[in-house]
Amino acid sequence: MGRTSAWLLLLSLSALASGRVCASPEKDAEAPPRPFRLTIDLYQGISEIEGYRRASDGYWAGSGASLPSTVGVQWDAASGHGARLAFGIGEAFTANGLGFRQPAEATWRVPCGQAASLSVGRFWLPFASQEWLYQPANGLLVEWMSGGMDVSASLTLTDERDRPNLHGRVGRQIAEGISAGLSAALGSGVSGGPSHIGGLGMDAVMERGPWRARAEGVVMWDRHGRSLTFGMVRLGYLVARRL
Repeated sequence: MGRTSAWLLLLSLSALASGRVCASPEKDAEAPPRPFRLTIDLYQGISEIEGYRRASDGYWAGSGASLPSTVGVQWDAASGHGARLAFGIGEAFTANGLGFRQPAEATWRVPCGQAASLSVGRFWLPFASQEWLYQPANGLLVEWMSGGMDVSASLTLTDERDRPNLHGRVGRQIAEGISAGLSAALGSGVSGGPSHIGGLGMDAVMERGPWRARAEGVVMWDRHGRSLTFGMVRLGYLVARRL
């Protein structure tokens, strides 16, 4: 175990202990109707993209398959504590030498008052709408939500490099059905590879009836000043709210 990994492990153990320090929600909080839930995200697709004629994961930005199919279990208690464990079942996780490492998610969550929580384990990085940067990592995740605003911040070690990375997002409900967010990242390999050391992102979502539009813009840069930009707009139609 590297020195950075040891420090992150120490921080994780401290975070678990902080469940005693954080103010817990009131004991008379209503219990969730289903504290245990089974979750399944299952994708199957065909396309004319070379190398992705058939895919067991979702297609991303029209260029390949990287929205992973997963199956998991989640527990949410009335106290605000929770846990989640999920595994990838598509090629993004199961192909030899390719894609992500298992598990997809493995987190333990403790409440910090009525509006905030602290999670330890493996989770998806909080950055923009997770279009360009949709990657699991090990570390600490702080989340806060109040009114129409939400804040997420993480300290992680990515799978590729044993160095710390910081990711964060601030979101705001602008009007009914309209929300937007700003994100930032700092570290060595913040976008999964070894080159990028920083990034900024903007995202927005607009919902009107069954229609949903999602947009994201991202810029990443390396230590030599070279930058990468990404932008996308996606329009979707909700066929059914429940199957």
